[in-house]
Amino acid sequence: MSFFSRWADKWIGSLETRNPEAVYESAIKQQREAIVRNKDVFTSCIVRRNRLSNELEELERALRQVMVDLPAAIDNGDDETALVMIQRKDDLVTKLETLTTHLDQAKEDVATAKTAVELTKQNLDTLTREKTQAIAELRVAQARIAVQNANDAFSDDPGARGLTSVRESIERLDSQAHGGALDSEGRAKVRAHEKRSAELQARAELNRLKAAHGAPKSGEAGDESGEESEDDAKQRSL
Repeated sequence: MSFFSRWADKWIGSLETRNPEAVYESAIKQQREAIVRNKDVFTSCIVRRNRLSNELEELERALRQVMVDLPAAIDNGDDETALVMIQRKDDLVTKLETLTTHLDQAKEDVATAKTAVELTKQNLDTLTREKTQAIAELRVAQARIAVQNANDAFSDDPGARGLTSVRESIERLDSQAHGGALDSEGRAKVRAHEKRSAELQARAELNRLKAAHGAPKSGEAGDESGEESEDDAKQRSL
């Protein structure tokens, strides 16, 4: 491999990683150029096929004319002309056989060239669709990576680390305020106990307010109604 070939391969490999869209555009350009080349070949094959077909028609007309003139020469006793006609006939038959073979091959070449044009067009369409889908997926992946990098950058940011340190310090102080360092389960129990204490204090305040207004205390209304019902029963028995 030459120096320039190695350099070209290295440059293309670098391009693939830096700009995938440019790689697709390059491949699409190559397919379009291939379509142009295949169309040129297809056109040349058609021209050759038509030329051979016209030559074959001319030979066939010449042979038909010889086959008309030969019997006339024989009937007229013109042996010399008849011999020339026979040689002409044999030569035309040989040329017709050769030309027919060439024409058959030319027809096959036309069909092959046409198929090549159709295939390159299909490849171009497929490559164009693939480029659209691949570039869209690339954009989504790049966006996800950008978000991930932003999150990673925030977690590595001194401000973010300072915020985490402050949160941990607050949790430690909160644990110490409740009698020592507690884990998350211990802190949850402390909060539950504080909530229960607050509820009991609120209920005691409610009872004091009810007592001031002559209302039964919370939780005692059922007992008082039960005692009154028992006194009424004793009076009815007397």
